Amino acid sequence: MSGWKQEWDRERFSDREKQDLAARLRQAAEQEESMDNKSKKRIFRLGRGAAVAVAAALMLTVGAMAAAANGTWGGLFRFFSPEEETLLEKITCEVGQTRQADDWEVTLSRCAGDDEMVYIWVDMKAPADFTGEPPADYLDLSTYWDLMIDGVQQAGGGGMISVDWDEESRTVTYCSGWPTGDPVAGRTADIILEPLCWSGWDREAEKWVDIPLWEGDVTFEDVELAYENQTIRLEPNVEVPYLDGTATLTRLDISPFRAVARVEGGSCYRHHWVKAEEGYQPEQGETVESEAGTITVGGSNIGKTELDGYRPSYGTLDCWGALTVEFHMKDGTVIEPRTAVLSECEDGFETADRTYAGECYVERRMEYETTPIYDMPDRIIDPAQVDYVTVCGVDIPVAEG
Repeated sequence: MSGWKQEWDRERFSDREKQDLAARLRQAAEQEESMDNKSKKRIFRLGRGAAVAVAAALMLTVGAMAAAANGTWGGLFRFFSPEEETLLEKITCEVGQTRQADDWEVTLSRCAGDDEMVYIWVDMKAPADFTGEPPADYLDLSTYWDLMIDGVQQAGGGGMISVDWDEESRTVTYCSGWPTGDPVAGRTADIILEPLCWSGWDREAEKWVDIPLWEGDVTFEDVELAYENQTIRLEPNVEVPYLDGTATLTRLDISPFRAVARVEGGSCYRHHWVKAEEGYQPEQGETVESEAGTITVGGSNIGKTELDGYRPSYGTLDCWGALTVEFHMKDGTVIEPRTAVLSECEDGFETADRTYAGECYVERRMEYETTPIYDMPDRIIDPAQVDYVTVCGVDIPVAEG
């Protein structure tokens, strides 16, 4: 299926989606009472796009974020070993660019990242009339940002965020992370920050409210993303069991924030097509059995195109989940990652003209650990501490150095 991929583009949301997001915020706030300060982080995911595409929109109330911005980037990260804490220091680079935005003094303090993620840390010194108290109880502080290289957007939006207000220093600290489509370590970038806003869903007015705290974007030019590249890249080129056959494992990248595994050929071909019984087509709302379990057929789940006894089945196969990966650490622990956004696949078959497109692969991007409540991808690992990786039951050694 040509162009079959998991997108995470920067998107604006409809009023209906914003209302849904606000409802999730309220639900999270109710859960928050039983959490400690280090756990008070929020992440919300809304479905978008063709396959299992995911777009993330995240907001965090200042009052709920009790953890001060520190070495864990406002509580965005947890450490499972001293090596991980040291690693975060290595992949953090100081920036220190300051811009004036009306009466606000906005400083891009530092960046961190690897081949898969980039994080920014922004300190915003508030004017005398800012109190940190929202003008309405449904409003939270939020903003958006873009990372541009040679005029091309590499990352941006809201991302995973932490917002903290320190009344003594009169500073709002904003930490945010976002996946990148291409490696950006060592590159020079422009980072564009939109106005900090009080944002939220006004239930009485039934509309989304954005109250900017200054006018115009803030641009940090020629930012050197000078953090050390810690990524280990392997090209195993070995056959692994996949779906009902085998495929070739051609890529295995291990970065501090994320990992990538890719298989090509073999059973990747036409993996989103299923055999169609003669004259049978599931109806809207019908319950059917699939490799993903029991599903209810929706308008976008079952395609009506049929060829050679097969029909496309968009919602019945988790091709990324079928590409199983386990990271075996040198200390004996095993990390089972979860699928991340920007995963892709191509089943080598073009539905537009029903001709073979030639390329077929499944590429799974992964996050190592997530918080149990908010699903936050908040763990980094030291790639040098990975002993071997098991992909679809096949052990792939990780060479020293």
